[in-house]
Amino acid sequence: MLVVLALFGVVAGAVVMSVPSGARATSTDAAARALAAHLDHAVDHTLITGQGFGIVRDGKDIRFVQRGPNATWVAHSDKRLGQMKLSAAPSRISIKEAEVYAVSAQLIPNSAIPLRVDFGRGNSLETVLFDGVGVHRQPGS
Repeated sequence: MLVVLALFGVVAGAVVMSVPSGARATSTDAAARALAAHLDHAVDHTLITGQGFGIVRDGKDIRFVQRGPNATWVAHSDKRLGQMKLSAAPSRISIKEAEVYAVSAQLIPNSAIPLRVDFGRGNSLETVLFDGVGVHRQPGS
């Protein structure tokens, strides 16, 4: 009986150690999923409308933009993209403040380096990579 209880204790400990810790891991995962979903939606929107888009860093926030009058960047007209909110602020973004990672109507980015956005740190790190067409999530990279 004691051996069975000890085995249950070891299994329970292994399960507890494998589950991400608390709300921080959950919010980083949710933010990474949300950004990946919005990037997929932006690609779909571009394929349907033939209109490119941009991603701009505004402090710790990420916004979707599009070309407006006089070739200036304005808030994206698609309601879902224009009102994007992430549940956790990114810990690292590969574009500089106010720099635009632009994607043309042919889904060609203005940079040979993929957009990289990290959420969290350490064991709860979630990374989103975007190359203009495909979105890739890498937990713990």
